[in-house]
Amino acid sequence: SGSITLATNGANNWFTVERLSGPSAIAATETVACRAGLTGNQSISNSSDTTVVWNGTSFDTHGALNTSTGVYTAPVSGKYRVGVTACFAANATNSRRVILRKNSANYSTLSRNNGFSSADNYFSGDDMVSLLAGDTVDIRVNQDSGGSLNLIGGAGLNDTCLSIQRIGN
Repeated sequence: SGSITLATNGANNWFTVERLSGPSAIAATETVACRAGLTGNQSISNSSDTTVVWNGTSFDTHGALNTSTGVYTAPVSGKYRVGVTACFAANATNSRRVILRKNSANYSTLSRNNGFSSADNYFSGDDMVSLLAGDTVDIRVNQDSGGSLNLIGGAGLNDTCLSIQRIGN
């Protein structure tokens, strides 16, 4: 309950307002974002879904990325956009696939294409995913070239990279 009071004492007029309802605290909009990449090459075995271990970050606003496992843990609930660029070494044999996973289960295929031999192979994609605080996201890649194939990394974190940002509640 609450009230609004209008009063006068002959010389002055005033009013008071009492809050009727509402949250006990108003939370500020907070940026939740991460950009990561590979600091060096990561070998991907033939025909095996392999987690990309993002071992370098440009920024991680909440320290949510485990750079030893490549797993991102949502610090707060919301809708997140996850984008990936995976750069495989040049090889024209068969296909490459980039998979977004949520809580250790496949969520969506971000990219799937055949490889080519004239230059390194870039595969990119993004998707939106609804996460609760504590939910996890990771990226797996797969290639079937007949042998191991490198994901290309480097000091600039530009070739194989991940971006995650909370875009809403």
